[in-house]
Amino acid sequence: MNSIEITVANVHRNEQVNIVGLARGLQAVLCSNLKPGFYYALLPMMGCRCIDVLDQEGEQFAEEIHRQYGNHLQRFPMNYVAQVYNSNLLSRTTAGFWQDLKSAGLFRYWDTGAWPFPAWSRSGYTYLQMLCVYEVDRNLGPYIARNQGHRNAPKWEGGPLSCVAEPVLTDKQMSEQMEKLEKILVKHNLNKG
Repeated sequence: MNSIEITVANVHRNEQVNIVGLARGLQAVLCSNLKPGFYYALLPMMGCRCIDVLDQEGEQFAEEIHRQYGNHLQRFPMNYVAQVYNSNLLSRTTAGFWQDLKSAGLFRYWDTGAWPFPAWSRSGYTYLQMLCVYEVDRNLGPYIARNQGHRNAPKWEGGPLSCVAEPVLTDKQMSEQMEKLEKILVKHNLNKG
């Protein structure tokens, strides 16, 4: 894999299973609203609010994560960043769309009957973003102000930080993930542009 030089100056916090799944290369898709062109330090939420919407594989993954990193992921290495690889503003999604994402391995830990379809169908829209994740050569923890509570977003402190980054997935693996996503978007007539 090819190392690149990047600059990090933003933070993205998300559910524990999503952040660890991204860091391990087990998933590349999130429901998020990140701005393309920026690198975001990945920060797992302190608690797991989502246990009731995980499927059996997700529950087992959450248990594994807690055993390895602690219940609040205090031992999780703070050296992962993500950049938007592809972003799709979706509206009027169906349960079948989310199930197809799950079956393709793109949204693997969630009970699609409990999440995200019910929540997003009420909102009317969502960004489904494919993220390219990198492991960086620096501990990003000291640059993140961890505000408590779901609504209090963490903040980046100390100005932009240059890092050497190694992609978690190869270009070929990212292309394969993107191809799966594009097929599902076409199937459900959600490909815009």
